[in-house]
Amino acid sequence: DRTRGESLTRYRAHPVVLVRWRDAAEYCAWRGARLPTEQEWEAAARGDDARRHPWGEQDDATRINCAESAMGDTMPVLSHPRDASPFDVHDMAGNAAEWTATPGPTPDHAIIRGSAWNEPAALATTTRRRERPREARSVTITFRCASGASP
Repeated sequence: DRTRGESLTRYRAHPVVLVRWRDAAEYCAWRGARLPTEQEWEAAARGDDARRHPWGEQDDATRINCAESAMGDTMPVLSHPRDASPFDVHDMAGNAAEWTATPGPTPDHAIIRGSAWNEPAALATTTRRRERPREARSVTITFRCASGASP
């Protein structure tokens, strides 16, 4: 359990969680990148054929780290190679949901996309969205960086 000081070595290849929106955005900027907008995130997950899940139309708990997997935590990135989107983007379903650059309904919130390890596979859809306070930190939320000019 990360909150009890377990060795960070165990989590070296896992997605970084417990990160506030601002910290994620600053890290991406430091890398010369940015958080993706929710539209970019969804396009990368759905592909050109607007699929329900990054891998296709059918729910499939064997493709992701989800509640049915009963892992009880994040897993190393790329642990589920069969979860790739049509653009070969991985880990967009299960493991950890992701911050986006898109503001939420109020200025202190941002949109989260994707699903996490503690949620059912049926929620791992390419269209799932919700909002969280930008100051929120959770073991179920991570981020990814996007390159190129913001749309």
